[in-house]
Amino acid sequence: MCQKILLTAFIIFACAAVACAQQLLGLKDAIGLAINQNYNLKVYSDSTKIASANNTIGNAGMLPVVNTTDGLTYGNSNLHQAFAGRPDVIKKGAVSTGKTGNLVVSYNLFDGLRMFATKHRLEELEFISKNSFKVQLESTILQVMTGYYNIVRAIQTQHVTLEAIRIDDERMATAKTKFDVGAGNKIDLLQATVDRNQDQSALMAQQISIDSAKVFLNQLMARDLNTTFEPADTNLIVEFMPSYTQVIDSAVAKNVILKNARLSMRLSEYTLKQVKADLYPQISGIAGYFYNRSTNTAGFSLYNQSYGPQLGLNLNWNLFNGFNVKRRISNAKISIHATQMQYQNVYTVTLANITAQYKYFQNSLATLELEKQNIKVAHENLDIALAKYRLGASTQIELMTAEQSLVASLNRLVIARYKTKIAESALLRLSGSLVN
Repeated sequence: MCQKILLTAFIIFACAAVACAQQLLGLKDAIGLAINQNYNLKVYSDSTKIASANNTIGNAGMLPVVNTTDGLTYGNSNLHQAFAGRPDVIKKGAVSTGKTGNLVVSYNLFDGLRMFATKHRLEELEFISKNSFKVQLESTILQVMTGYYNIVRAIQTQHVTLEAIRIDDERMATAKTKFDVGAGNKIDLLQATVDRNQDQSALMAQQISIDSAKVFLNQLMARDLNTTFEPADTNLIVEFMPSYTQVIDSAVAKNVILKNARLSMRLSEYTLKQVKADLYPQISGIAGYFYNRSTNTAGFSLYNQSYGPQLGLNLNWNLFNGFNVKRRISNAKISIHATQMQYQNVYTVTLANITAQYKYFQNSLATLELEKQNIKVAHENLDIALAKYRLGASTQIELMTAEQSLVASLNRLVIARYKTKIAESALLRLSGSLVN
């Protein structure tokens, strides 16, 4: 019996020694690693860079276009020219050459304000891309927090099982002592042994769960899946305690999903302005320098050269194209209405999620406080049951009931802490306060 007690003590000591030997990982460190290394975030970051690169005045058509063309031609041909009243001109191997060089600058002087609508639209697309990255960032952080809290929960559950094993050992020692002196029966000793073995098996299964949870967190942090660590933040304390109104106000101002819905409305409005630009004339100016030179060893003109600047204006006005502009304007207005309805839907869903999550959070806090108080009662109940059992004033069944009650209370406390932190994290995200 003493050997089993020593074995349990050794297991607890070994777990503590391993924890000290392994790397301690804080929640902020885990989040930092995930932000810097998570593959999904890198993909979204690249998309954001593309959207930022596209948001330029040149891409909006606000800058002039400069083109240059150069050409060189060579010809070798046989010439036969017939004239009235003059002898024919016949020449073989007539050589002709040509050189051209042009530099042209064109600029949209007026395009129905399309370029300005396009620039605003590119800005909205960049904002949407950045917000989409933030949505993914929040999702990754929430996954890291959930994974981290899950590891802490599993370790605390394991500690509860170790406490159950300690009580089992004490029951076994008491049952053996009573059996040896003839004050007890062997059934009590055997039952205590069975309960201890069952708890020992649960302890091993819990270690598998802890290892799996650590692999999942390592994957989120994009590092070696076999990296060993122990959570440094094991005391799950609720720090976010806002009122319902504060969560709603914060969500309206900072919730990234709501922001994206508002940006989508503005984006559709700028799309309408782009389409309406087709109702107006398009005026562009052209300025350039042209050079042409040609030579020919046969014919009337043996040499020809021209060069100099040129200026011009182009006017293009689509007066009728089968009512397609009218159709596109009508579709753009429908799109605006659709994005407005989409925003109202997102707002309603967000409000519903906040309401439900806030109630769940408040209920979790109340449950947590209740379980904290219940632990004291369960401990006192076990101490009394154990003392009575040693004195022979109660049966092992009563002691087992007290032990099971304490273990169940400890497990409920662990779960209550975990659920409260998960609810807190969800509220932080809904309120837009998860990422500063």
